[in-house]
Amino acid sequence: AALYRTSCASCHQTNGVGVDGVFPPLAGDPVVTADDPTRHIEIILYGLQGEPIQGVDYPTAMPGWADQLSDAEVAAVVNHERTSWGNQAPTITADQVAEVRRRGPS
Repeated sequence: AALYRTSCASCHQTNGVGVDGVFPPLAGDPVVTADDPTRHIEIILYGLQGEPIQGVDYPTAMPGWADQLSDAEVAAVVNHERTSWGNQAPTITADQVAEVRRRGPS
C-alpha cells in the first residue's frame, strides 16, 4: 500500500478509481483482475501509451517502473492492486516479475 501511494496514487488515486478521461481506473480493471498477471506486470514494468483501456483513450502515457522498482516492489504493487477496491485476483511473486522482466516487453 505504501509503494502504491508513493508511485501510483497520484494518477490512479488512493481509491483506485483514476481520473475520468485522464488516468484509468484500476478498480475492476480486467487486466488487474485477470487470472494471468503477465500483462499487468508488463504495464507496470514498461508503461503503456496509446492503447484504449476498456474502450477509453487516455491521452497521458503511463511511465514504466522497471528502472525504479525491484521485482519484489513490483510484486507488492501488483498484489495491492489485485486485492484492493473490490478486486479479488490471485497474488503474484517476485519470481513471476523477474520472469516477465527477463523476457522483456511483448
